[in-house]
Amino acid sequence: MFDVSRLQDTSNLAKELVEKGIAKDFDEALKIIESNNMVKSNEELKAIKEEREEKQSPVNAKKETDKQSKEDVKEKMQSQKVQSQKDEGDNKIESGLGELQDKISQLKNLLEKYIQQNDKNLQELDERLRKLENKSQSNQEFQQKIQQQEKKKPQKNVTGAGEGLNPDDFAVDKIFNNSNGRLDK
Repeated sequence: MFDVSRLQDTSNLAKELVEKGIAKDFDEALKIIESNNMVKSNEELKAIKEEREEKQSPVNAKKETDKQSKEDVKEKMQSQKVQSQKDEGDNKIESGLGELQDKISQLKNLLEKYIQQNDKNLQELDERLRKLENKSQSNQEFQQKIQQQEKKKPQKNVTGAGEGLNPDDFAVDKIFNNSNGRLDK
């Protein structure tokens, strides 16, 4: 039999599902409603009401308490399972944290070793730079001495009286060597 109220309820529920973003479109919402049997017909509602009334009768009250106690036991077992799973998860997290701490300490040790080695290398470089600076300073001092010596021997203009002549230029050895072409000057 065709139930208009059920059709209206289904349509309204499908619109709500689409509006709330649970379903993409109207057809998908209808599939969800049908698969989960979310809308009941008047006959189904009457049957549900009758079941409730039967459960409330004294004979069914004992059955209901038995069912309730069984459900309570099941819930307790499930909660224990969930708790044990949480404990296992906590243990995994703790072991993961322990491993992470170990790796962090290894990384810390590695960085400390690197810093020490780097400091040694920098000290060696400083020493080498000082030596090079000292060498360059000594080279500069040497060059300055040479320049000073060159400045000490100023050339004088030679006059007719022999002034400005350097006696070393007229040494006998130099004259002899020059005469044979051994000395290029």
